[in-house]
Amino acid sequence: MKCLRPPIDEVITLRGDYHILEISKILKVSRCTVCNWLKYYGISRNNKNVSDDEILSGYQIDVINGSLLGDAYIAKNKYNCRFSKVQCKESLQYLQHTYNLLQPFSCSIIKNFTGKIKNSDGVIWVDKSERVLQYKFYTVCHPIFNNLREKWYPDGFKKVPRDIVINPVMILFWYLDDGSHNPNRKEISIY
Repeated sequence: MKCLRPPIDEVITLRGDYHILEISKILKVSRCTVCNWLKYYGISRNNKNVSDDEILSGYQIDVINGSLLGDAYIAKNKYNCRFSKVQCKESLQYLQHTYNLLQPFSCSIIKNFTGKIKNSDGVIWVDKSERVLQYKFYTVCHPIFNNLREKWYPDGFKKVPRDIVINPVMILFWYLDDGSHNPNRKEISIY
């Protein structure tokens, strides 16, 4: 009997919380099948253990907060949270830079195909018939991201914290994530 491959987000969540053998027991499949899924999605088979005593530097927190001002997010798993963001294929080098900055918490950068976002008369929708290549970066699940999750998602929805003091590093990562520049006008947009 052929097993259906679970969605990538489910595999990432399970990989963040469990070893391969545990995942195979949870999903009632062989270890080999789980390894094939990890390979298919480009997820590392190595279990990256980061000590609970590890802390984020002030610069790393600024990078995360700046990215959270844009489209980045902190996902909640069973026990802990992880930081994640998605960029287009043209921004892969920038995503790799973020990956390096957030070591030892960085886990993986994976290919992610999605539908093309379209705008028709002010209505935004996803055309799943047109596949677009993106790259998704995520960290390990770790207790250190739990406080950031509580701060940015107090009611389960993302809200800019009232006590955040925006600095140049945050503005840089906000702009690199969501900004645009029109050379014909003397302005930079962040949205």
